[in-house]
Amino acid sequence: MTNLTEVIYTGSKWFGKITAIGNGALVMIVCVILILWGLSLSISVINDTKTTIGSGVITKVDCSSEVKQVCKTNKYCLSKSKLNCEERCENTTSHNCLISYKYTVGEKEYVNNKREITSTKMFSVDQKINVLYNPENPNESEIDNNISEAAIGTLMVTAGTIGIVGTYMFVNYVVNNNDAAASFGVYNMFNSLTKKQH
Repeated sequence: MTNLTEVIYTGSKWFGKITAIGNGALVMIVCVILILWGLSLSISVINDTKTTIGSGVITKVDCSSEVKQVCKTNKYCLSKSKLNCEERCENTTSHNCLISYKYTVGEKEYVNNKREITSTKMFSVDQKINVLYNPENPNESEIDNNISEAAIGTLMVTAGTIGIVGTYMFVNYVVNNNDAAASFGVYNMFNSLTKKQH
């Protein structure tokens, strides 16, 4: 009985270590892609000529609304038994808006238009906005919606870095801790068997 227990423990331990390393490698690859993607977004903003921020005001908002029905099936639906497979539908409204706005650069006033598709009517007449414009050609501009590509890029780089550090710590812990490796191995074997049964 002792020898059988040792065999099971050893097998689970090595399976856990190999699984941890394999899963960790995949997660790290995804995190590296996320970091590179984030860096590319941040660099594109730095190289973009529309980097000057000015203040403006919305002069006209012309919106058309569209209601769509979105249906989803429960993600835990079991294909064989058809349990929990009811389809749930809900209506979503999108607003297609043509926005006119004006802004001043130096002593000259400029007027521009932008089309926005949003889930909520986030724009209104006389609303103050930030405008990104090209200092070499102020006629080229766009509305700054606060969540800029630079901010998104920074979040992606941060998330990717945290993911790499966290994954490394987890894999290092499992590889250097036999009990943790055995537990992780048993969990993954049980999880694999459960999926095969379904």
